[in-house]
Amino acid sequence: MSNAMVWITFAPISSQVQKSFGVSSLEVSTCSTIFMIIYVVFNFPADYVLDTYGSRPGVNIIDYLGVIWKLIHNNWSWAEVTY
Repeated sequence: MSNAMVWITFAPISSQVQKSFGVSSLEVSTCSTIFMIIYVVFNFPADYVLDTYGSRPGVNIIDYLGVIWKLIHNNWSWAEVTY
């Protein structure tokens, strides 16, 4: 759910992000569509874990992977910001 919220919030602010950070619309779109790419990559392994080990271990693994991804994404996003 939190990953989807991050993906959805890019749409209304894309023009402001372009002006503030001096990036193209392609870069903003790429940043927002990475969610869909990651979803496709991790969907099937996550379904396998849920089916094999049950919901509690499966959800725990998925939550940990989501936290790791958000930490990587946030650190990478802020690394290129210059004022």
